[in-house]
Amino acid sequence: MKKMTIAAMAALVLFACNNPNNNAALLEKENERLKRELELEKKEDRRKPRENFNPNLGVDRNLIHCQNEKFILRVDMMSGETLRYTTWTKPKNEASKPSMMLFNGQYEKQGSMGGYIYTFQNNEWLYIVEDKQMGESVEATGTFLKLFQNETQILYTKMKDIK
Repeated sequence: MKKMTIAAMAALVLFACNNPNNNAALLEKENERLKRELELEKKEDRRKPRENFNPNLGVDRNLIHCQNEKFILRVDMMSGETLRYTTWTKPKNEASKPSMMLFNGQYEKQGSMGGYIYTFQNNEWLYIVEDKQMGESVEATGTFLKLFQNETQILYTKMKDIK
C-alpha cells in the first residue's frame, strides 16, 4: 500500500514537472485521495478484533468463571462495584475479543448457605447466571446459565467451573 503511494507520488511529480499548468490541481487531487485512503485504513483498524484481550483488566474480583461445550463465561465485580458479564463463543478463548460484554448487572443472595443469582439485561434478552451452593442432588448444585428472549426461556444449561 505504501509502495503504491510512493510510486504514485513519484509519477505525479514527474508529470507535474512536465506540465506546470496542472500542478496545483493534481497535487490537490492526490492529497484528497491520500486523506480518503487514511480514513479507510483507520476504519479497517477499528473493525479488527483486539488481540491479546485481558479479561482481568479493571476487575476487583472474579465471581463466576465457567464453561460448557459452547461458551466460556465470566461474571466479574469491576472497580466501582459494577457487575460485568463476559462471554466467548467457542472456539474463541479468553485471549481473544469477547463475543459479548454486558455491564450493570444485578445480584441477589440466595439463602443463608451461599449462592447468588446474577442478572444482566440486553434489550429483549435476559441473561441469568445462578450459582447454586445447595440443592437436593449433585445435579441441582453448581453454576447454571438461563437465557430468556422476551420472557421466553431459550436456554437452560449447567456450566462447568474453571479453576
